[in-house]
This record gives sequence, structure tokens and C-alpha cells, in this order.
Amino acid sequence: MIHELPGGLAMYYELHGAKDADSTIVFLNGLSQSTASWLGIAPQFYSAHRVLLCDLIFQGRAQPSGYTEPILHSRRLLRKHEQRTNQ
Repeated sequence: MIHELPGGLAMYYELHGAKDADSTIVFLNGLSQSTASWLGIAPQFYSAHRVLLCDLIFQGRAQPSGYTEPILHSRRLLRKHEQRTNQ
């Protein structure tokens, strides 16, 4: 599923496993990876846990709507930070 974030960015996530589980395991991918990186291991935890797989912004199936490159987003955040500190 796609989760829209403030500023027009989005992350992708999948939620699997036992809905009544007492614990949730979160799998975060590394640079240039995706939720597919965990397909070999994550299903082993589905029966006893809830399992959250995430594609963070600019990774995997996360779609940056409104930004064509990560550097543009970084520059925008830097400008916002500078504006706050200069007030």
C-alpha cells in the first residue's frame, strides 16, 4: 500500500502475518533495496507475528510525487531549516 507523507512524498508498505499477534517485526530495506529483499525470510514470521515491510521514500515501490530526484527534496528541506533558524 502507498502511504502519502507531507510534502508530496510517499512510502510503500506491506502488512502481513497474524492480526492478533502480540508483536510486530519491522523490516527496513537498505539503500537501493525494496520490500522484495525480504521475501526469502519474512514469510517465516507470518504465523506468530505481524510483519511490516517498508520501502522508504525514493526506494523500491515508494513513489516521490512532485520530486524527480532525492537531491531536490534534500535542498527543499535544507531551505526550510535555514528559514526557521534565520527567523
